[in-house]
Amino acid sequence: MKRTVTVLQDDIDQGYPCDTQKCPVARAVRRDLADLFLYGVVSVTGGTIYFGVGRYLLTPAPVADFVDRFDRGLPVEAFKFEVEVPE
Repeated sequence: MKRTVTVLQDDIDQGYPCDTQKCPVARAVRRDLADLFLYGVVSVTGGTIYFGVGRYLLTPAPVADFVDRFDRGLPVEAFKFEVEVPE
């Protein structure tokens, strides 16, 4: 099933660079996919989005680019991305 995750400007403003659990994408995943996991732990790397226990998604290329830019202190904008979530 495809799901949309929206990274808001608030996620960017409140996110922390180089923090896999507090970056803007992790904040957005925690909010937009909250119904998919029992625990609030979300970790985002350049290659993988981990959510819950033993559940993960491959990080889409635009998301990996966003994370890289954000971590390097470069300008980023709010955006949406889709992920294929196993049922």
